[in-house]
Amino acid sequence: ISRQTPDRSKVNEISSHYHCDHFIDCYNFSDESYECAQSYLIVFIVFGIITGCFILLTVFIFVFVVIFGLALKYQRLRVSSPTFLSVMLLSILMGYISIFAWFGKPHPVACAFQPWLLGISSISMIS
Repeated sequence: ISRQTPDRSKVNEISSHYHCDHFIDCYNFSDESYECAQSYLIVFIVFGIITGCFILLTVFIFVFVVIFGLALKYQRLRVSSPTFLSVMLLSILMGYISIFAWFGKPHPVACAFQPWLLGISSISMIS
């Protein structure tokens, strides 16, 4: 048994399949390499760190709502409906996680999954 990516390509051989056009789109998202004039690697790292911090903050607030709203039943949180707050926080968490679907080598399944992940979280936050 050998493990491979879904399209049977190797991640280390991205440069042989893509060219540098300085645009970030789903079809050639990973084509920016060190040979290009512009490298977006630092932007992705910073964006990932900021998103990770927001994910941790959302998880902390979710735990706070569960403990003080559902377990200890504080009146201030009971008025705000802990169930509603939990659904909102889970939607926000899914929205933040959807950002990581844009990182890495593109694949048709991943590219088709990106709008659904962000769309479901946005719809559940609005409704």
